Amino acid sequence: EEERYADSLRKVVGSLPQQEGLLLPGTTAFRYSNHFDQYTDPHAFAGKGALPAPPEESKELVTIEVSHPTNDSVFVCSAWFRCRMNLPEMPYLSFTQYDVQEKVVLQGDIQAAKSTYIIGDWFKAEGIMHIGRQVHKIKLAVNGGSKRFIAFDELLIYPKNSIYFYKGDQGRLFLNNRPVN
Repeated sequence: EEERYADSLRKVVGSLPQQEGLLLPGTTAFRYSNHFDQYTDPHAFAGKGALPAPPEESKELVTIEVSHPTNDSVFVCSAWFRCRMNLPEMPYLSFTQYDVQEKVVLQGDIQAAKSTYIIGDWFKAEGIMHIGRQVHKIKLAVNGGSKRFIAFDELLIYPKNSIYFYKGDQGRLFLNNRPVN
């Protein structure tokens, strides 16, 4: 049954002209993705590149302007960490949400150590992120530095009750940031 569902999704996504998006026609829901293709890495998880692990313990990745109105308040935030396998401490993604006056609304983290989806030495860090109507921007940082991980790839934020697709290189298809073929 699950395989039949995946086959149906592959057919639907394959017929769409866009490379990535939500499987809801005409949706304007807030979402964010970064494939880090501006970096070159022969071992990228998907696409052409991955962000090399910074030498510092914590490095700000991006500041995201949140488009409103958004009807959703529960989002999934996920990314792939290529981890150093011989260490007990693992990297994580941290976020800070701000309102229009630059006051902190919410802080949290998404840990690779809690991953239940691992491919080789790539760990999918995934967690729920609540984004309230007052949130104006989100700052994301990677934590752990090159002591804990090698590279970071495929950052995605999307509404929890949606299916997000991405058509990667060599015909690879990703649904909700997981490869399906």
